[in-house]
Amino acid sequence: MASLRDKVKELQEELRDGIAWVAFWKEGRSWNAEDFHLEMGDYLYPEDKSRLMKIRETDPAAVVVNGYYSGYLGENMSLDELTAGVRHHYENGYSNIKEFIEAHDDSLSPEEIEKGRKIAHAAGLPFSEKPYRSEEDFDPYVYDGTMSIEDYELMQSTIEKERSERMAEPILSGYLSNLGKYTEGRPAGEWVTFPTTAEHLKEVFDRIGIDFKHYEEWHFTEYQSSVPGLTEHLSEYSHPDELNYLAKLLEMQFDDDREKFIAALTYGDHTDSLQDIINLAQNLDCYWIYPAVKNEEDYGHYLVDELEEPELPEEAKKYFMYEEYGRDTSINDDGMFTERGYIYNNRNTFTEWYDGRDVPQEYRVTPQPPQPEQDVPEKADFDAVPTATLPAEPRPVIPIIPASSNSEEKLKEVTDRLEQGITELFDSERYTDYLRVMSKFPQYSLRNTVLIAMQAPDASHVMGFEAWKDPAIGRHVKANEKGIRIIAPIKVKKQVEKIDPDTKQPVLDKNGKPVTEETEIVIPKFKVVCVYDVAQTEGKELPTLADELTGDVEQYKDFFAALEKTSPFPIAFEALGDGIKGRCNYEEQHIAINEGMSELQNIKTAIHEIAHATLHDTGIDDPERLDRRTREVQAESVAYTVCQHYGLDTSDYSFGYVAGWSSGRELAELKGSLETIHNAAAKLIETIDGHFAEIQKEHTAEQETPVFDKLPPQQKQELSDTVKDTLQTLIDIDKKAQGQVTESTLEAIAAQGYYYKDGQLTKQSEQPAADPQEQPEAPKEEQTAQEETAETPETSQTAATYYTINEAAARRAKEMNSYSDYRQGSATAEYRQYVDEAVQLAERQKARVDPMYHEKIDSLLDTYARKLAANMNKGYEIDARVPSILIAGGSNFPTRKKEKQNAARDTNYREWQEIQGLLDKIRSTGMGGISADDPNAVQKLEQKLAGLEKSQETMKAVNAYYRKHKTLDGCPDISPEKGQKLIASMASYDRVPYPSWALSNNNAEIRRVKERIKSLSRQKEIGYVGWEFAGGKVEANTQDNRLQIFFEEKPDAEVREELKGNGFRWSPKAGAWQRQLNDNAYFAANYVKAIAPLTGEKPTDLQRAHIKEQKQHAQAQPEEKEQTTEIPVPDDTISRKEMQDYGYSWDGMFPLWQEAAEKLFSQDIEIFRIYEDGTEGAVTDHFDLQEHAANGGIFGVEKETWEAFYEYNAMKQELRESEPEKEALLLYGKEDTFGIYQLAHEERTRDLRFEPYDRLQAAGHTIDRANYELVYTAPLTAGTSLEDIFTRFNIDHPQDFRGHSLSVSDIVVLHQNGENTAHYVDSIGYKEVPQFLQEQQKQLTPDERETGETIRTPRGTFYVTDMSREQMEAAGYGLHHQSEDGKYLIMGNGTRAFAIAAEQPEKANPLKTIEDIVEQNDNNFDGLINNTPQTPTVAELEQKAKAGEPISLIDYANAIKAEKEQGEKPPEKKPSIRAQLKAEKERAVQKKTAKTKNHDLEV
Repeated sequence: MASLRDKVKELQEELRDGIAWVAFWKEGRSWNAEDFHLEMGDYLYPEDKSRLMKIRETDPAAVVVNGYYSGYLGENMSLDELTAGVRHHYENGYSNIKEFIEAHDDSLSPEEIEKGRKIAHAAGLPFSEKPYRSEEDFDPYVYDGTMSIEDYELMQSTIEKERSERMAEPILSGYLSNLGKYTEGRPAGEWVTFPTTAEHLKEVFDRIGIDFKHYEEWHFTEYQSSVPGLTEHLSEYSHPDELNYLAKLLEMQFDDDREKFIAALTYGDHTDSLQDIINLAQNLDCYWIYPAVKNEEDYGHYLVDELEEPELPEEAKKYFMYEEYGRDTSINDDGMFTERGYIYNNRNTFTEWYDGRDVPQEYRVTPQPPQPEQDVPEKADFDAVPTATLPAEPRPVIPIIPASSNSEEKLKEVTDRLEQGITELFDSERYTDYLRVMSKFPQYSLRNTVLIAMQAPDASHVMGFEAWKDPAIGRHVKANEKGIRIIAPIKVKKQVEKIDPDTKQPVLDKNGKPVTEETEIVIPKFKVVCVYDVAQTEGKELPTLADELTGDVEQYKDFFAALEKTSPFPIAFEALGDGIKGRCNYEEQHIAINEGMSELQNIKTAIHEIAHATLHDTGIDDPERLDRRTREVQAESVAYTVCQHYGLDTSDYSFGYVAGWSSGRELAELKGSLETIHNAAAKLIETIDGHFAEIQKEHTAEQETPVFDKLPPQQKQELSDTVKDTLQTLIDIDKKAQGQVTESTLEAIAAQGYYYKDGQLTKQSEQPAADPQEQPEAPKEEQTAQEETAETPETSQTAATYYTINEAAARRAKEMNSYSDYRQGSATAEYRQYVDEAVQLAERQKARVDPMYHEKIDSLLDTYARKLAANMNKGYEIDARVPSILIAGGSNFPTRKKEKQNAARDTNYREWQEIQGLLDKIRSTGMGGISADDPNAVQKLEQKLAGLEKSQETMKAVNAYYRKHKTLDGCPDISPEKGQKLIASMASYDRVPYPSWALSNNNAEIRRVKERIKSLSRQKEIGYVGWEFAGGKVEANTQDNRLQIFFEEKPDAEVREELKGNGFRWSPKAGAWQRQLNDNAYFAANYVKAIAPLTGEKPTDLQRAHIKEQKQHAQAQPEEKEQTTEIPVPDDTISRKEMQDYGYSWDGMFPLWQEAAEKLFSQDIEIFRIYEDGTEGAVTDHFDLQEHAANGGIFGVEKETWEAFYEYNAMKQELRESEPEKEALLLYGKEDTFGIYQLAHEERTRDLRFEPYDRLQAAGHTIDRANYELVYTAPLTAGTSLEDIFTRFNIDHPQDFRGHSLSVSDIVVLHQNGENTAHYVDSIGYKEVPQFLQEQQKQLTPDERETGETIRTPRGTFYVTDMSREQMEAAGYGLHHQSEDGKYLIMGNGTRAFAIAAEQPEKANPLKTIEDIVEQNDNNFDGLINNTPQTPTVAELEQKAKAGEPISLIDYANAIKAEKEQGEKPPEKKPSIRAQLKAEKERAVQKKTAKTKNHDLEV
């Protein structure tokens, strides 16, 4: 059992330093304690709040104390003194835990939440009920339940639209002009957006007349770019290829790289030419940027506080000169402060990727003039070269015979001949021989393949002399045949430990020693050996070594399918034209094959393009990227080799151009190309073989009939029944345990081909057709506010759209990071598994929601599949950039490149998380309420309304039955079970089964649904109007329910920001800026100046005129439309029907129950007792009211009285709640008051928040009223000091206070004795700031305020301005003379003069306007609304004296004298609100008709 002293001792340091709050409570006789910390906003963390509430449940007397804020505690107290202080708090109930929670709870009330939601929706923004905390990250792709489904979807669509809009903005545009025509005075030009394509630029050249005959020169006259500062570095003669190169590099940048690039442009050390800028875009790792650092002081803080350079103790930081330190460091860095942050060159190696001469082929888009034919043919000429033919008989072997007998010298001689042979190999015929040999020996190394081609170009299968003698082969080398020399590794025999194949441990003998065995191992040493071709042997025929594909390609379909699986890019047939057989598009990652070719040519072309995709899919900025001719040589060589291997006709292949290609190239480069061709061909053959075998195996499996199909019909039915019974069992278990069918069971039902609806389990193929006329019946039992919609199961299956996965990149990534082999197709399988899971999710969601959402779900699914494929491919590309250190080793490991790779991985992972968020969007699609975009929204809302109204009538009927019978037994409107539940749920104070709040809430929902129906119906019947503006038009698209803005040209950045700020978003699909079509859209359009109608009217004025016109047209029709009132009834828990059933039928009376009647009577409204015989009597007092209610009577208020009272209160409330009027009451009211001003939550006030006054002054800031908002006003009681206000608004906030705790930078204004003073809350105490109350006015000039009149005096003619004399003097003008009639003063400044009115109008008091509107007496302006007459009556003064209040004897005497002068006439008293309203009613409304006799008169 712990004592209080023990617990205080544990936390004595926390109590003394006054930072943490410590809770103390008792459990039994044992004391407990726990410390808590408030977050920066002085609020409790949610988890701490929950913990404190649990503590309070354990001990209601628990307290929370703080050594700084709580009395009886202090930092210098001893342990015993602290213990005594805590005990004093506990025993006297100070610092109770409940009060602490209320003071530091930032959760909002439902009213505030609803108000915030309305404001957000009015602005077209999503709303979350989660309180904002700056230290918490908000994940927009995780649905946490704090916002509605509609808001969540709005947030996702907003993010997607902003991202699409950002991506849609052109990076660079230039106005391309025909220079020849320009000099002739006939300018011809057109805007070109980069990056572009060669085809598009060719069309532009044609349109502006650059034909390379008459006109062949061009220039750029203007540039535009979304990258600030870029156009300043471009010249009129910049080349389109370089511009396209740069634009493509910028397009591939991520946002953080783009910001760094903009800052680097400003830095300016590599911006002298377009070549420099292109290299700059590829060397951003040479710069470091700190986006949050904007000035020298920021940099100093970053270095000291974040990087701890230098490390300083906390006390020293108070005196440290951050600005000077940041300045010195930035000078040493040679850095620069830009709008994007602080940037400097980190001195990494700046690589010149582009030399200014040869733009990579991928970025060349400029049309070329016609060129004469070249001696060396390009790829387009390949088919025109004469074909080589194969010899009919194998050519004899010409062996390499070494001169030396020494093995090492033999090896050297053969190696030298090998290098010579490689050089000679590129003769066209020898090169073809080499490729043919390589196709036969894909498993051989490059050098052995070359050696075989040099000695036996027609060899097809070689083995050693002894190997041919193997009995299994049955052949032997013929006599006098010469061996083919190749190079082989040396194998030696060695004794090694024997390993158990199961345990992988050494095998031990009986003595425990390892058992050894002799094995043959390969050592890193080589020798020359002889092999012989099959043509040099005789004996048994050899089996076919490979399945040849001849003629028009046997099994073409399967073989082409194997090629498609092998290809890293998807393959499609397209009409290419111009003699082009195929094309590999690296950017879009797909292969196109020309339509209409033979099957053989299709396969050969496909292999050629697959070789391109496999070998040459490298980054466009890769410095090691091969030139075009080398790429073509490699691809054609691989294609020839693979086709030769499979026996395809290769007679149309020719390599006459390889001699020209190889000329001048180094031997190492030639060997590298041969190695690449050799490895690629071998890998392709291996992969194609594997896929072809799999396809053949699948065909074999498909030929087998499934076991289920072989069963007789009866047994099939029995198995189906078993499945259905099993599913029904799962449903029954769920209902018993959970009360509903669980998600996992629904998934199992769908997987077995069933669906579950209305308690029935049905096979999807047996689904009955939906009856379009069938409408769900309204439930007999009440529904308070629930919407009922019938679910229509979707029987069609969602088709999975798969995008291509780059298997080659996945393989490279695997090899760079793992020793294990890559399993071909595993990356595609992983991707398809993700997509298949998304398809299943989409299927389940479709079964839940209205079919109108199915298209949206399919669109989201396709977006997910496409983005996921791009993300995974990007991930593989990133993983393949740098090998793992385990693969590459630690020596010279590229650490900097690895850091860049890790950063790219992080960025790619964040994109992957965003993509996974699309699954949440699929889950939430269609799960909200009835969408305004639903074409059947009105019908659905009417159906919902019918249910709500039926529920309302049911609740009223049940309440009426209970009032009459005091029981629900026999009630016809509900079942007996429901009646018992209602009686059991009634609280002791409930007078009816359904309390008034239930009826009120349901009635409010009815009104809301009616308003939505009214709004949507009006939208449908009256519609919306569009308009034209300068540079475009606005259309009201009722089909898509969008207000759409179409610009003729792209709006500038300022207009785009204005559109976004008013809720409009760019839709690439519609090609317009748009937002939902409703009244708010037109109000928002008022604030976008760029789309102002040409008529000069506001968009809302146009819409009002349209509505008025439509209403006039409707009124001309014979049908009369029901007019609905916007004023609610005074008591929505009782209907007129109930009043009529009661016995009172006059429709000029609203019925009331006792609760509503008491509330209105207390506000001086005339209330009537209503009787069953149709009569009524006025309620005289509360006793009268309670007596009538006790007898079961109901009450009423006249309709005219209620409507006038409601409108009057609404007007007063509107005046009181507006900030200007609140401020007027504060500053000009007669009573003493105080107000609290706090800085507006805007970007412009960020640097002003919580700043001490002296620091604010030092930074050059002023206390400006425009930066503040009035958040609270209240009466100022006598004796209240500024410190009292500070304490109250930090410790015990009033319930209606909505600001943050009073803090530094807030303003407290005191209005005392008619004087106003403003006080700045400083770090210590207050600082009086009289400038806060001074009006901030713009300096006026007489020219701006001229009235157009002139005044003539003997000294001249002067223009009249409406400025005051004080304003003129403030502008530097003095009195010059006065007009003869004395009406005008002539004011001059030495050079100019103006006339002003001599008599200035009196300055209006802002409070006067309020009193003029709502003052009920005829007093002069006194600053008080609805105050009593100035002269008090005798009765009033006597009443004050009885209440103990002091009165003036002079006032008392004057009151007696006034009454005597009036004789017997009673003192005039202020008419009550009720009397005023009744008088107004008698004057303005029609008298009620045929009223029955009054019950009071009978009595």
